[in-house]
This record gives sequence, structure tokens and C-alpha cells, in this order.
Amino acid sequence: VTGVQTCALPIWIRAYKYSKKNPVDEMYKVEKGTYDVRFDFSSGATYYTNDIVVVYFDDKISVSKKKKLMKEYGLGVMAQCDSLNQVQLYVGKKKLGELEDICEDLENENGVLFATTDTLQPYFLTYKYGGTDDPWDNTFIDSYWYEDKINAKDAWSHSSDMKTVKVGIYDSGLYGDHEDLKNVIKCLHDEDKTDDDTNFDGSGAHATHVAGIIGAERNNGKGLAGVSCNSDMVFNYAYRDKINIDVKLFNIDLFSFDVQYISQLGWYYHILELIKDDCKVVNISMGMNIDNTSENGKKMIEEEAKYSSFFVSRMLDSGYDFVICQAAGNSSTDSICSGSFCSITKDNCYTEARSYDDIISHVIVVGAVSTSFDGTTGMLTYFSNYGDGVSITAPGEQIYSCIHPYSGVDKYYEYYDGTSMATPIVSAVCAMVWGANDKLSGADVKSIVCDTANTTYNIMPYQSEDNGSYRMVDAELAVEAALDR
Repeated sequence: VTGVQTCALPIWIRAYKYSKKNPVDEMYKVEKGTYDVRFDFSSGATYYTNDIVVVYFDDKISVSKKKKLMKEYGLGVMAQCDSLNQVQLYVGKKKLGELEDICEDLENENGVLFATTDTLQPYFLTYKYGGTDDPWDNTFIDSYWYEDKINAKDAWSHSSDMKTVKVGIYDSGLYGDHEDLKNVIKCLHDEDKTDDDTNFDGSGAHATHVAGIIGAERNNGKGLAGVSCNSDMVFNYAYRDKINIDVKLFNIDLFSFDVQYISQLGWYYHILELIKDDCKVVNISMGMNIDNTSENGKKMIEEEAKYSSFFVSRMLDSGYDFVICQAAGNSSTDSICSGSFCSITKDNCYTEARSYDDIISHVIVVGAVSTSFDGTTGMLTYFSNYGDGVSITAPGEQIYSCIHPYSGVDKYYEYYDGTSMATPIVSAVCAMVWGANDKLSGADVKSIVCDTANTTYNIMPYQSEDNGSYRMVDAELAVEAALDR
């Protein structure tokens, strides 16, 4: 993974203490369990929590069987997540290989669906600064070119037929008091809304830019209008650095220069929070940069795919319906290298409960298109990831949206490049499609948005090793297709 071996993180880090009455069993709890994070040299690139394994139980397992297994394999319970029937089992300090052996044994037990270690992965914000001195007087390109290219304004003509759809934004710091956002977005946790956010990206600009693309306030005479005319945006901060006792979830964040480490537990639980808040569309403009040529990298992709596909399967089994839109990444390589949902393929998908087709029908991986078009033909940007995993593309170069007025500069709008910018365009179109026909399933929404029949532009690859061709999202055609269903 790019950046991991050079990060200035200590080999051993004392993390957080968790002390709380265990709701599983009064006699079976850890009063002062400590999450320790260590670096595994044998894997070459893995930080991991060295004293827990994460166990997902079958809903049909009896309480007595569940307690028996926890007592057999663990010394106590650190925390649990009832929505996923997940328990974080304290097993004492061990090496990564030993923890993996415990997980393997647990998965051979009846009643256990999935067991895994909690590794900490580096996630990157998938955008590039593409700014100009004054976006209000920009002479390079029209500020709204991307909305014109996807026929957003024609889709808006059907706004009276659309119901409001919640769109979850899982991202870095948000400038919640932005003039174009303060009335149209809420934070899932009040502490995440600040007016001087200088989190991971240094300015609080990334999530602000993403949110503006999706749903900047309309008809207020300021800035821009977001792509979606019917979204109700909900923000959840990706890098929360504390334990949330109320949800009984451990989440640890480690900072190191331009790389952010997020525990897998935290990553998936924060997404779960958005889905439980009735967000039908979840935007993730973040990803990893895994080296898929190394054995360790290939193993990491397999693990990412298994965990993320299991998560989708589990959420669907719990009765939730949703679409997750994740950025393909900006590393000019295969999109599976971006980790999480991007890594899912037919060969590595968790299919014990649901098929690959069922799981992937709720995941949209988004590539970025450049500003250059020849008739109805466009091209991926030089930085966009590519490959069979890319579901659809959207404009991702010179995208104008909201930012934080950082460093004392009185500027609230800017141009950025990245699959981070392409993804919220697709998320916004998904919201309009679902709003146009609320009888659709998440799978239906993806099918409509990504259907070649509902697109106009053919997108050619930029990289010589990319043999694929892609289609670019079209808001008008997608919304009309939804209305016709």
C-alpha cells in the first residue's frame, strides 16, 4: 500500500480504554480492556488491533451457544453491534498470525458467519486541487459544464414528480456553516459540524466540496445549485477519534502526514449509521491505494472484498435497501486497488448468504471523465482508476463547488479534480432516480443509472493498459427511465 511503510507511526501505540457494563452477559465483560495497535512486519504493511477478533454470528444461533463460543475463544467482550449481530471479542495480546488462526477456527463453528481481525487501513481523499485564482471570473471553463454534460437541468424539469431522498456523505471535515450548505445538510453527530474545521485535508474543504456537488442550496442567489434537486444530505465524519459509548463501538484513528488510518470497525459502522438513518444513497469519495502486484497487496484486496461484501449482505438481510457509490480512485490503476466496495469481484465476494449479483447490484464504482469531448465521445482523466469494476463514469475534472474559506482567504468556491468529484454527481443522480420512483429497489436504481440505454456519452480509456470502454451518467435519461417504470 503506497505510503504505509514510510508513515511516521510508532511501532506500538497505546490506544483507548473501554470500560462499560457488557450487555451480552453481566458475568462476562472486560472492565479495563485496552485496544493496542501494532505493526505486523511479516505482512509488510499491516497495522492491527492486537487483542481482539471481530465475530459475526448467525441470527439463528441460540443465546447459550453464542455465550459458549465467546467463553471458549475469548477472555471477554470489548463491545458489540446488535444491528450486525457482531461481537468484538477480547482474546488477549497476540500476533497477527495468531489472531488469524483464531478467526479461522471460529469460522468453522456452527453459528458463526464471519470472523476477522481489526486492521487499520490507510484511506486517501480521492481529489486533486484544480483551482484558479477567482472561480467567479474563471475563463478556463464554464462553472456548470459538468451539470450541462449530464443533462442535470433537464432532469430538474421533473422535480415536481420527485420525493425527497436522503443522501449520506461519509467523508472528512465539513464546513457546515457554508452559505450554500447550512440549510440543506445535517450532521449525524453534532460535534462534527464546525465552522473552522481543519481536519485531515487541512481545510475542511473535501466533504464541503462533495456536499456542494450533490445538493448545494438552490434558488438562494449564491454560489451554485447542486446536481440533485431532491436530496436531503446527512454527513458522517470518517475520522472520528473517540469511542462512541452509546453505539458500543470501538473506533480508532491514527494520523500520519497525508495518510489517514481508519479501523475497519469504524469504517463500516459509520456507513451503517448512515443507512440506519434512512440514507438510501451513501457517497464515499475515499479509498485506498493497494499495490495489486504484490502478494500482500493481493491478500489485502481479498480481505477488503470479503469484509465489504459481507457488510452489504448483512445489511440487506437486515431489511435495509440502499446504493453505495464509491470513488474508483486517482492512481491510474485498476479500481480494485481502492479497497472496500471497489475491491469486490465475482471471485472474491462473500456469497454464503447472497449471490455476487445481489451484492454488487447495490454498489456503484465511479470513474472520472475529463473536460475533453468529441461529439458523444469523451475520455477518462489521466488519474482515474479504471477496469471491469467501474460501473459508470461522471465528470471529474475542473468541478466547481463549495469549499472552506481556509487560511484566511475569503473564498467559498473552487475547482477540484478527482473521482471524489465524479462520485457525488452519480450519487445525486441516484437520489433523483429514487425520488422519481420510490417503488424502486436499490438494485433497480443502479440498473437504471448504469444502463447503457440511459446514457449518451461513450468514454474511452486514457491509460494504454486499459482495454475497456465506459459510459457517462445522464441525469435526464435516468430520471425519465425511472418515471417510466
